Amino acid sequence: SLGMNAFRLKIQSLKNYMSYRNIPDYIQNEIFFSHHFRWQKSQGLDEHETLQILPEPLQHDISYEVKRRVLHLVPIFKPLPLIVQKRICHALIPQVYPKDSIIYSVGDIGHEILFIVSGVVTVTLPSDLSELDTSGKSNAALNKEKFEAIGKILSAGNHLGESCLNSNSGVRQETVISKTTVELYALSKDDLNGICRFMGSDKEKE
Repeated sequence: SLGMNAFRLKIQSLKNYMSYRNIPDYIQNEIFFSHHFRWQKSQGLDEHETLQILPEPLQHDISYEVKRRVLHLVPIFKPLPLIVQKRICHALIPQVYPKDSIIYSVGDIGHEILFIVSGVVTVTLPSDLSELDTSGKSNAALNKEKFEAIGKILSAGNHLGESCLNSNSGVRQETVISKTTVELYALSKDDLNGICRFMGSDKEKE
């Protein structure tokens, strides 16, 4: 089909580019896995490109219909007004990782909260706090307490990386590894702050 041919051409272009740039094999494998996984899910439709041509309120409606199952896995989102839930859904960015991938490591920089849609991850806390920034060091005990309470094996409905909300640097405070194929949605700190500002201005109007 035309869609399959376009996908093959895209993959070949990726292969050529990564070969030219000497990208390590393990990174190439994760990139190809992600593209194949998303192809199987969407059958070649570029959801982002499709939504971009639509009016923004309609983009929010469609994003909500597609992602609300994910949103409702997270208890803290359930009581939020529908209009806020739609904005969150529209801001969520899909990610996928094959088994035994390092999603992020202690000391990495990240400004996104990650919500697990499917699969299982394990969390490892650092024994040496020197890799953390000032915020991470002060938050280490609280972070340890959190994972002692919920466990270090997480699955659908759990979230990770929220420590970035209190950190200007975004230094990650734990290492997260996929134990199965894992689907995640990422919500950036900037998008979340924007949604919070929207909620604040909406309350002021009331």
